[in-house]
Amino acid sequence: MIKAKRINDQYGHNVGDIILSTVAGKLQNAIRRTDSLARWGGEEFVILAVDSDIHQALLLAEKIRETVREIPFENKITLTVSIGVAEYQPDETFDHFCCRADAALYRAKDEGRNRIVIDTQAASIENALNPCGE
Repeated sequence: MIKAKRINDQYGHNVGDIILSTVAGKLQNAIRRTDSLARWGGEEFVILAVDSDIHQALLLAEKIRETVREIPFENKITLTVSIGVAEYQPDETFDHFCCRADAALYRAKDEGRNRIVIDTQAASIENALNPCGE
C-alpha cells in the first residue's frame, strides 16, 4: 500500500508505525460493519466486502483511495494507495481468489500507483484447483 521502507528510512520506524496505525483506523471507518479489514504483510491491507458485487467493490475501493490520499500527516507526508479488486467466484478456492486480487494489486503498482485495477479473470473449477498456475 505505502512505501513503508522509504518512510521508515527517512522518518524512523516510529513514524512508520504511526502512519500504518492511522491508515488502519481510517480504513476501518471507511468500510461497513459487515466488512473485514486485516493487515496483510508489511504495508498491505486486505478488505473482504461481503455481499458486494464487483461494482460495489469498485466504489468502496475508490472511497478508500480518496480517504488515504486525504489523511493529513506531519512533515508533509502524503500517501497514495494502489488497490487490486477481485470478486469471489463460486467453486473458487480462497487461495485462488487471493492470488487474483494480489495480481490486480501488482498491476496497479506497475501501472503507476495511486490507482485501482479490477481483476477480470473468470475463475473456473479447473484453475481454482491450481491457484495462479502454481
